[in-house]
Amino acid sequence: MDEFVNEARPQGLVPDSAIGGAPSEGGHRTVPLWAEPLAGAVAAVVGLGPWLVRGARLPVQNLWEGATPAEAPVVLLPFSQYTVTSIFALLVMGGALAGIAARVLVSRGGGRGAALRVGGGLVAVQVLAALQTVAVVGAGLREGRDSAVYLAGIGGGVVGCLVVSAGAFALIALAPRPGVLLGLTAGAIAAGLWLPIALVDPMGTTSVPMWLLRAFTYVMPILVGVAIAWAGVRTVGGVVSALVSLALVWLAPPLTTAVWNALGSRALARDLGGMLEYGAGIFRQYATDAALVGKPLMLAVAVAVVGLVGREALARRSRLGRRTS
Repeated sequence: MDEFVNEARPQGLVPDSAIGGAPSEGGHRTVPLWAEPLAGAVAAVVGLGPWLVRGARLPVQNLWEGATPAEAPVVLLPFSQYTVTSIFALLVMGGALAGIAARVLVSRGGGRGAALRVGGGLVAVQVLAALQTVAVVGAGLREGRDSAVYLAGIGGGVVGCLVVSAGAFALIALAPRPGVLLGLTAGAIAAGLWLPIALVDPMGTTSVPMWLLRAFTYVMPILVGVAIAWAGVRTVGGVVSALVSLALVWLAPPLTTAVWNALGSRALARDLGGMLEYGAGIFRQYATDAALVGKPLMLAVAVAVVGLVGREALARRSRLGRRTS
């Protein structure tokens, strides 16, 4: 069983063996207060990094007022129906990184207040990015119902991604290990989508080697397998979290593919029912194709098993060493 940072804290929140080091001697603060919100803000900026590296120019807008400008305005999020999965990745990756930073700070004596301050920095940057992007896009779209629906729809998706980012942050920063695993799984899903953003244009105007694209598909299952090995499966909660994480390894790629194809279909832009039916069909076809979903799932299981066996072997060796010393 994990030991806890401080006996006065609510039981089951943050183990001393959290991601990162042990608590500081006597539970004294080792990081200045100002550094905690800064850590959250930096994590948010790192999450946005691949998009910023690309130049952060607004993607093509089908409803833009007048001719599309030769040099698109700068936006902090790629606001478009073609880049919804990228928005998810950029925001949730930041939330997961901030959660890891917060858990380290909490484990070193910062308490739950440290997590809240890290979360404050994260939320401030991500909300600012969302507001700046929506303001720029809203000012440039032509007037009309289609533009209002588009702005509200993609804007609502951005809000949903912000909620997932905050949820991943909270789970990783403060939950027991089974909860942390779910937060790390959300981060792993985001990571698999996040890495290609700096290299792959969703509009298809850049060329990337096929081997590199294939390599990106293995990022998520490897990270999930490592997270399962770290969290362990010794409790009912651990087993349930591991099974949910493996289910997400199976279902997340079909879901993101279905969303990207359905929202990116201009032929169905005004047919919500047809868009949902089209996306559901792609999801079913992908999720039931063993050739597509089998390899990532088996890879996640293999990494988890190797990690769990290795972890148990190290623990056994440590116990034997203490007995003989």
